[in-house]
Amino acid sequence: YREWAGATTDALQLYLNDIGRRPLLTKEREIELALRANAAFLLTHPTSDFADDTLMHIARVNSVKKDFRAEIAAYHQLVTYYPHSDLADDACWGLASMFVQDQDHLAAIDALNLLITTWPHSTWADDAHFAIAQEFRAVDDEAGHLQALEGLVRLHPTSDHCARALAMLADKYREVENYGAAIRASEDLIARYPASDHLDDAMFCIAESLRHMGDPHAALAMYQRLIEELPGSSLTNRAMREANTLARNLRGQ
Repeated sequence: YREWAGATTDALQLYLNDIGRRPLLTKEREIELALRANAAFLLTHPTSDFADDTLMHIARVNSVKKDFRAEIAAYHQLVTYYPHSDLADDACWGLASMFVQDQDHLAAIDALNLLITTWPHSTWADDAHFAIAQEFRAVDDEAGHLQALEGLVRLHPTSDHCARALAMLADKYREVENYGAAIRASEDLIARYPASDHLDDAMFCIAESLRHMGDPHAALAMYQRLIEELPGSSLTNRAMREANTLARNLRGQ
């Protein structure tokens, strides 16, 4: 408390000294004063219980200032020197998000992987799994992409990302001709998320996989289910074409 009070007094003195010279502070000057006060506190009390809060405040002030290099530096310091802080996972997510935004894919993967492995129970963990899957795809790492999606579905079954992750998994399995896995992922999606926006993707994937596996009757039934249950889907026309082709082929046998 004495450390915090001392730092607050120092900051107040900076403020009073400044307004003694100028009638009003600009927003830029207020930001600069805040940064100076926080930097002075960290320099004087690096082991304080408030050090992590101070670094987070520095990061957020620099975000307002649009000094993204300094924002990244503050997040990095918090993650590196205060990994047991309640704010460490927030800082790591902030760091990763900035790398994603900058399209620095490898740095984003490192930061997201750090979050996933160091703070597996973080409220950001499911977001990190989904984000790292996207980053792996951006660098053409198909194994990493699949592993991240599978980890998300397995470890965070209640995540808002799960339905989309299952749809992406099913498409990827179908793409590599692992039709059994594609069907299982799609059926899992339908069973667990019956109100999902990806329900049509799952039904279409099952039908396509069954068709490629040489089961035209089951494939036709799934195409028809998609047409009947989700007539407004963007996949309905494709399903109708495939169903008509299968029906003609079956009649000609």
